[in-house]
Amino acid sequence: METREEKFINIVNQVMLQFPDIRSVEITHLDVIIDVMGAPGRRDWQALIEFQDYGDFGYMYRVCTTGSCSPLAWIFGTTVIRELNDGLEITSTSLE
Repeated sequence: METREEKFINIVNQVMLQFPDIRSVEITHLDVIIDVMGAPGRRDWQALIEFQDYGDFGYMYRVCTTGSCSPLAWIFGTTVIRELNDGLEITSTSLE
């Protein structure tokens, strides 16, 4: 049986396949760094997406990017949260 963290990793990797501009993901506990291919004539960029709420799975996420205004990181985060809600029992309810 998979742990919640293993399920999270699997979900993140499955969601990544839906975004052809994402070259790779790096997962550390509940933080995900996505490496994104920039549009033609633009630089590649990265985003850190934190899927934790006080150290546990959370219903919300935070995004920090390296200079891109692209909504891709937010769309990626929303997709992961939707899959998490469908596939995991999320116990943390604090949204402060």
